[in-house]
Amino acid sequence: SVYKISELAYYVKSLEEYYPLLHKLINELLPAENFYVGIFDESNNEVVFPYIVDEIESPEPSKLGPYPFGKGLTEYVINCGASCLLTMKEIKELENKSEVVLSGPMPLCWLGVPLKTTENKTIGVLAIQSYNSKITYNKEAEEILGFVSTQIATVIYRKQIEEALAIERKYLAERVIERTEELSALNAELERAVRTKDEFLANMSHELRTPLNAILGLSEIMLKHKDISENDRHRRALNTIRESGSHLLNLINDILDLSKIEAGKLDINIEKISVEHICQNSLQFVRQQAIKKNIDINVEINDCPEEFWADAVRIKQILINLLNNAVKFTPSTGQVGLKVNSDYNHEVLYFTVWDTGIGISTENLNRLFKPFVQVSSSLAREYEGTGLGLSLVSKLTEMHGGSISVESEVGIGSKFTIALPVRNPSNKKEITLSDDERIAINSINHAFIIEDSNEDTEKLRYFLDKMSIRSTVHIFETNMLDSVIEAMPDVIFLDILLWDKSGWDILSTIKKHDVIGHIPVVVTTVLQERPRAIALGADGYLNKPYSYHSLYESLVKVQDKIYRQQKNELSNDMGAQLEMENLPLILLAEDNEANLETLETFLEFGGYRVVIARNGKEAVDCANEYQPNLILMDIQMPKMDGLEAIRLIKSNNKLNEIPIIALTALAMPGDKERCLSAGANEYVSKPVNFDTLMSSMEKLLGKN
Repeated sequence: SVYKISELAYYVKSLEEYYPLLHKLINELLPAENFYVGIFDESNNEVVFPYIVDEIESPEPSKLGPYPFGKGLTEYVINCGASCLLTMKEIKELENKSEVVLSGPMPLCWLGVPLKTTENKTIGVLAIQSYNSKITYNKEAEEILGFVSTQIATVIYRKQIEEALAIERKYLAERVIERTEELSALNAELERAVRTKDEFLANMSHELRTPLNAILGLSEIMLKHKDISENDRHRRALNTIRESGSHLLNLINDILDLSKIEAGKLDINIEKISVEHICQNSLQFVRQQAIKKNIDINVEINDCPEEFWADAVRIKQILINLLNNAVKFTPSTGQVGLKVNSDYNHEVLYFTVWDTGIGISTENLNRLFKPFVQVSSSLAREYEGTGLGLSLVSKLTEMHGGSISVESEVGIGSKFTIALPVRNPSNKKEITLSDDERIAINSINHAFIIEDSNEDTEKLRYFLDKMSIRSTVHIFETNMLDSVIEAMPDVIFLDILLWDKSGWDILSTIKKHDVIGHIPVVVTTVLQERPRAIALGADGYLNKPYSYHSLYESLVKVQDKIYRQQKNELSNDMGAQLEMENLPLILLAEDNEANLETLETFLEFGGYRVVIARNGKEAVDCANEYQPNLILMDIQMPKMDGLEAIRLIKSNNKLNEIPIIALTALAMPGDKERCLSAGANEYVSKPVNFDTLMSSMEKLLGKN
């Protein structure tokens, strides 16, 4: 039994499992029907009884406590630090001396030994007791219990530590899970906030641009009116309106640019730029303001490359911001300059804008490039501005792989230096199309652009020019339909958020028009409304900001449509219309645009006519209207899934003979059976093998 007690520690997992087994083994050594373990919690000065069996108070194993450290027999042994063998008489004597206080029945014989670890730390008491005069304990029993107590104490102490560690690990694991859930919720909230902010900015941009465009446009028209142009007072008032509107429009553009940069959505379109050209263009924007203040502008372009590689629009934005600030903060009769030089060894180009203005104090230099911050409240009152300009300059410079530095002295002036990499052409490929890539869109030579953002228009025209596609931009004061009919372009690019009317209405009008309805329309927008655009007849969809590559891919798809239209026209010219009408009509129900376009092209080249449905409800309606020869039905679709659509079609006596092939990416056991039980004649899993699909179609159509 002693050996078993020593081995017990190696195969029990917990103290809860250990105590009953220990009791059993002790009972094999000594009469121990009444047995308990008391554990001393020194930190809380408490005693707990994790295991107790007492024929009077607790016949079944139970747990008691914790109790405050008192004057029981257990506490008496802990205080003595030695084993105690007591008879009832001795217990009563201790009670009379107030050394112990018993709360329960008094045993005839009681034996308790302290549980001491190898470090001589008392962690509790092991006790046996008897209420039967035939069962008593002696010194031999005391020695046996004392002998095993050290082993028992070591096991209990080690298990206490292990269980404490397990509890701590569990707690930490729970905290990790809770924290992970909190972080996941926080990330979801941040994503929602970013999404909300983007939607807000897009909507506010539209809502603010709409009245501003009207204000700017009407003020421009009124300024051209003879009666107004000859009236100095009216002309000054209108010029104030126009200048204020332009200021607000620039502010909106700055806020949007800053938001795009922070969201990582601002594209930098690298191209070869003339140093001289970019400098003169930028200076042109501030010359009039400088003349009004009688400020001299100096330009100095030293020995440097004639061209460098950067985004022309953004570099001009950087220089105009710096030059505007220089003129604004320089008093009348002062000087402003733009100096360009380079370090050929490092292939770096330096643009320095300097002035003889008010200067900036040393303590304010570190705050210059923070958004919405101006260097002092007094300056904010004296000089207009939002504090966005220099923040944009800094971020745009960083996006070009460059850096910005500033030197300034109050009352003397400031000098801002932009360092930009020259970017050797061998390291940066210019945007061009290969001959094969141009052939892929060779039917597209003229594009018509309906867009109210000058920045987006210029970007699109730049991309199209690189593809050798000329472009015509719609002037909003003219009739849109007349302009498109006059231009008769190969493709139309349509923004949805226009200032004067809904782009959705324009898309619908174009697609229903007899003369221009065949012209492919590519929707360009910040909105996430692709299904709506396609449903209204759009032939392509580009989310802003889009890349040169995504624009090209969209045009390749447009070219395919033009090719199919030309093929149909050629067939009509050859008198093949009757034959086309006799070709099997296929109803293709599919909501994924990429799959839809692929399958439609395959079917048309395979000699079939095609009707399109983009959800289950449309599929049922089209089946009733066209009564096709065969239906290809995707299963996972919006509004009504494919299975429900199949059931409705098969329940219609006029349609139930039409063969249906279920097309689905589902591949779980039982999916095929569900499709067939709904009424499908065949089941083809995605990705579709066209030979398999053609074979199934021919079998169902009875084609040779």
